[in-house]
Amino acid sequence: MGMALVRTNIEEEAEDTMARFLNGLNPNIRDIVELQKYVKLDDLLHKTVRVEQQLKRKVAAQRNSSNNFN
Repeated sequence: MGMALVRTNIEEEAEDTMARFLNGLNPNIRDIVELQKYVKLDDLLHKTVRVEQQLKRKVAAQRNSSNNFN
């Protein structure tokens, strides 16, 4: 995201960038990430990726358990 801002010559405060990033997230992911501590955009991005992976694992586990009952 930082590279995209540099390429377009957009300058903004880190807090504004992080707020725009959060607003663009899936609401389920955003609700969890907002509860985490982050200072830099890199921290926010890393936490977002981890939350997304966790949610995907939960969905996969639910599918597997429902398939076992059929």
